[in-house]
Parts: sequence; structure tokens; C-alpha cells
Amino acid sequence: MTRTGTRLSCLAARAFGAGGSRGARVAQPGAPRRWYAGRISRHLAEERLLQRNHLGAFLIRDSESAPGEFSLSVR
Repeated sequence: MTRTGTRLSCLAARAFGAGGSRGARVAQPGAPRRWYAGRISRHLAEERLLQRNHLGAFLIRDSESAPGEFSLSVR
């Protein structure tokens, strides 16, 4: 997967269930994305998700083991 905003937006839209799920929205290109955490560790991702009191909360971060790839962390 490349780091284009469009592809990440599509991934997030699918994760939120766009196309029928209430509250699902596709981010505009160039807009900040709360679900993209960038280059953080798995441990920090887990801490951030545990702080959110919402099952199904997720974030996408840069992979530590495979440069250029992404990791999806879900609570």
C-alpha cells in the first residue's frame, strides 16, 4: 500500500463501514486524520487505544518491521 491519502481514506471508510453505517465519513484529501498515528511504537498504539473507552477504536501507524507498510491496531 502506498502512502496516498486517498488509499488511506478508503481503508478508513471501509473500517468505519461507509455506505450504510451511521456516522461514517470519508476524509477530504489533505485533511487531518485522527486514525493515522504515523511513526509510533506498537506499545504506544496500545496505550492510546486503551485510553479510548470504545470497543472498535482503531488507528493506523507506520509498520516498525516492514518499512513503507502500515499496521492496523484495534481495541
